[in-house]
Amino acid sequence: MKRKNSHWVSLFSKILNVEIGVLAHNHAIGDYCEIEFVEVQHQKVFDRSVKPLTLEPNQSAVLSNNSDYWEVTANQNRSTPGCRYTVPVKPGTLHAINVDLEVVSVTAAAFLWAYSRSEDSELLPRVHVFSGGPDAIRTKRTVYIEIPENVTEILIGVLFSSAGLNESDSFNLHSLNIEEITTLSDVADAGYVLNLDDEGEKFSYCHHVLTREGFNPQRMIAVRGADEPHNSNYNEYYNSPHNSEDLRLGRKAIQSVGAWGYLLTMKKILLDAVEKGHESIAVFDDDIILTHDFTLRFSRFITNVPENWEVLMLGASQWNWTGVKLDDRLGWYQPNQVTNGSFAMIYHSSIFKKLIDSIDEMDSPFDSKPLKSIICNEVNQSILCCLAKYYCC
Repeated sequence: MKRKNSHWVSLFSKILNVEIGVLAHNHAIGDYCEIEFVEVQHQKVFDRSVKPLTLEPNQSAVLSNNSDYWEVTANQNRSTPGCRYTVPVKPGTLHAINVDLEVVSVTAAAFLWAYSRSEDSELLPRVHVFSGGPDAIRTKRTVYIEIPENVTEILIGVLFSSAGLNESDSFNLHSLNIEEITTLSDVADAGYVLNLDDEGEKFSYCHHVLTREGFNPQRMIAVRGADEPHNSNYNEYYNSPHNSEDLRLGRKAIQSVGAWGYLLTMKKILLDAVEKGHESIAVFDDDIILTHDFTLRFSRFITNVPENWEVLMLGASQWNWTGVKLDDRLGWYQPNQVTNGSFAMIYHSSIFKKLIDSIDEMDSPFDSKPLKSIICNEVNQSILCCLAKYYCC
């Protein structure tokens, strides 16, 4: 079978060399595959980095407005000179401060700063440090901040630390902005992780990863397709006459007892969600890997999603990009017939029954007919954004 697969991965700035290739799994001697090409393409991601229009100096600092950045010179060798500006905020919400700067100093360092005049207190600990020295590099960083109740305005800025500070020390500020964050828990009432009963360590990992993003999923013990009566039911299906989808594929659509168990597990999840009256649920496989900036990217993604969405795919295997309309400004695209996978999903209650009814037919893998009958239906609002991937070895 000839197939073209596309996968994405996030790389950190210090990674210079990456080995890529194709490895065999469950192979036998004599098996082979023909590889026509392997390529790496840079993925464009909507970047909201922007140079502040105006800044005010902190203490005696001197500000120079260049075309691409602000040059901030200490102009004193003590205390905390730097730059700042005032921004409106929504009380009691999570915000992200995004900063991009380069420290020009042999001995000094700078730190991200946030302050509330109404509370007369700093809102960030002075631990988000940007070091100088001969190896100093331009650095981008995102820091999350909880806005206290009754606070509607704060000061944000970058200040020098007094240690090792000289009057001539400076930093170049390329961007500094703040944005309100919508988290996964703001969108999904509940979360589930599919996990076999003897693989609790996988759930523990997923629980750790997701709670770090402010989301607390529950463990849904997965149906093991190899157990009875499921194995016998699968064998009865596998030996039954081919239906239209089987004939199109040239094989039975459900190829393993694992896929059979996955269908039954998804039914358990959906029935549980219906029983508990959830408006929307997030469902994850137990081998997901989130992007390092998941919360920020999810917030920007969900901001651009139509309100009448029914399925949100937070990751997928896109086997062919022909006809896919990518929009870097929005950060998502609409899936199609060759969009596969259901390892990181959000489902709206409006399609719970439709999914359950399709699963009950037990004639196609979950990410095939049950899911595609919705995501490939022009009536339904289905959207994909690459924020998670699955681990494979």
